[in-house]
Amino acid sequence: MYRLTTLVVCLAAVTFGATQPDSYPVSISEPPIEFKAKPPAGLDQNLATLNQPDDARELIDETLGQTFDGKADSYCLIHIVRWKNGGSAVQAQNWYIYKPGKWSMQNFTGKRLFGAKKLYLLYLHLNVQPPSSDNPYQPVYQLTITNKLPVNVSDVLALAAYAGSGVRGEEKEKPAAWWQGGKIPIEYSTADVVVSPMLKQAGGDLKKLSDSVTFDDEGKAFWDVSVGVPITNINQLKFSTSDNTITATKVNKQSAFAMLDLFYPLVDLKKTTYGSWPHFVGGVGIAGQPLHRWLLGVAWGPQFAEFYGGALFVDQTTPQTLVSGQMASPAQLNSDLRLHFKPQFTFGINLRVKGITSSVTK
Repeated sequence: MYRLTTLVVCLAAVTFGATQPDSYPVSISEPPIEFKAKPPAGLDQNLATLNQPDDARELIDETLGQTFDGKADSYCLIHIVRWKNGGSAVQAQNWYIYKPGKWSMQNFTGKRLFGAKKLYLLYLHLNVQPPSSDNPYQPVYQLTITNKLPVNVSDVLALAAYAGSGVRGEEKEKPAAWWQGGKIPIEYSTADVVVSPMLKQAGGDLKKLSDSVTFDDEGKAFWDVSVGVPITNINQLKFSTSDNTITATKVNKQSAFAMLDLFYPLVDLKKTTYGSWPHFVGGVGIAGQPLHRWLLGVAWGPQFAEFYGGALFVDQTTPQTLVSGQMASPAQLNSDLRLHFKPQFTFGINLRVKGITSSVTK
């Protein structure tokens, strides 16, 4: 068990690399720009909603323009806000994530980034009085990028542990839409991106515009770890001598396995299912001597509890020339024994480490 623990801890260290800074701040604080372009057809200015990703791309093109490079590894966080009475309070707001290419509505309205290499932020505030000395309208979007462990590395470590208003009397200008945005530097491969929309007051103090929103940035993975629990028994033959006669006794055992899961195509480890395709699993026994029991197979099903099946290879010490029932002394039997691995079919349940730890901590 000590050897297995050492192995998985070393795997985690090699995978994650050297210690990185915990977090760093970024802000979008440039003065807002009046939005004078034709709004996208799918922009509901009363509800502050976008109908689909194509509407988001149209909005990006009319605001950020060439600043947004539009490549497949680029993401843009979009905050649409509808103000009451020209800027006295927030009436409605919604967050969206835009990514070029194939991008579902679930992803568009969700809070997940998949290993963003380039990140942008764009806000559009609707029905706001133009900034003036009487209306010091200045949004400031503060971001905190916090480094964190990927899910599969965390699973390895867990597995190791498991073994304003205008002036009265003056004519107000017509409320307009205002935007601002820019590129956010991303230094971590896996991070939480916390966005805190603020408003700068006349004295320079910041007031909360709305609650902070956290976006989970973690790419899809090709591997994870799990615990395999066989339903079928592990069969072995044990040879001994009784009254100088060789006897063979069938021994049935049970043993959990530390499993390595490999995926193609890559999967989102935070979804409830891996996908429609079975994936490869391989593992070694957790208790006793791990390398004396190992298996190769395929698994499929919900992430928390998949079914797996495959070949189990168990070390078997059998006589090379002697047979059961033959006369032999203990010394003769021991000198004739040879170690080899005998395959047998195995079937069981593959449990995600994250699911196990979540159940234990509840």
